[in-house]
Amino acid sequence: MNYTVIIPFYNEFNNVEPLNEALLNNLKKVENGSRKFEIIYVDDGSTDKTFEVLKKLKNNPVETFIIKHRNNLSQSAALNTGIANSKYENLIILDGDLQNDPDDLEKMITTYEKGTDMLIGWRKKRKDNFISKSLPSIIANFI
Repeated sequence: MNYTVIIPFYNEFNNVEPLNEALLNNLKKVENGSRKFEIIYVDDGSTDKTFEVLKKLKNNPVETFIIKHRNNLSQSAALNTGIANSKYENLIILDGDLQNDPDDLEKMITTYEKGTDMLIGWRKKRKDNFISKSLPSIIANFI
């Protein structure tokens, strides 16, 4: 099976290199002769140094594509851009804010390849600000 890893970024230049390093380390663990991976990083119109840092990753040992939106369109639009440009039908979507742990990839891929149609993970311990992020999420999930 082959996989496309799609990660949107918006003003996250500090997270790019640590996330890329963790991702590459974990992909190395699950690589075998029958699996191929590509990484698609989508900069969703960042106004900081995110795109400049992303461009440094073009020589990754895993085929890596960097796409930049001219303006901030939304996380959904950035994901759609990644999906539209993926060459593999098995998609792994992570956030650029380091909330999703790349260490979970091995377990998730192993579970998926046992015949699961779809695999979804969620954050048990959010690192977000409670008032601006967690509380609205709790209310939305309740509704």
